[in-house]
Amino acid sequence: MREAYLINDIQVVFYSLIKYKIDSAAANEPFGDWDVDLGWPTEDKYQQFTKPLIMIESPKLPSQIKQFGGGRTAYESCFIYINAWTDIYTGLNEEGNIIASHLIQLFNNANVHSIKFPITLGGTTYTNQTLFLQGIKIDQVSGPIPFPEETDIKTTRNQLQVNFKVYIN
Repeated sequence: MREAYLINDIQVVFYSLIKYKIDSAAANEPFGDWDVDLGWPTEDKYQQFTKPLIMIESPKLPSQIKQFGGGRTAYESCFIYINAWTDIYTGLNEEGNIIASHLIQLFNNANVHSIKFPITLGGTTYTNQTLFLQGIKIDQVSGPIPFPEETDIKTTRNQLQVNFKVYIN
């Protein structure tokens, strides 16, 4: 993970993990029925969902960091919002709750740190990466917080907060 690009790289790590889960899902696994996007959906995606959308927001980092003896830096008390977004054609609340449940299960499982997935940072693709190798340690996940949208499109969004630490060598 590149410290000068930390916010973007963290967002890409979470995106890549979920994208891997979607791309590698078996036919009977729910992850295969969903899509993932970095940040807020584009206007065309927002106007007509073809699949429920998992949206990865930018992480929030603390202003205080800890420095360890060997020069290792830790950003503690970080968090990122991950949203399950659906509309009247893709399941609304029920599907949003299913997505949120699967994401909670994923991030609450200690094995999440050892799932291997590809990631592209700064134009370079790395294979067999893990949250651990990228310096991310999940502390907890909370939510979902439902957000019914005030639009003609009738969308709904369930937001999860994933708390984590980031270690930079």
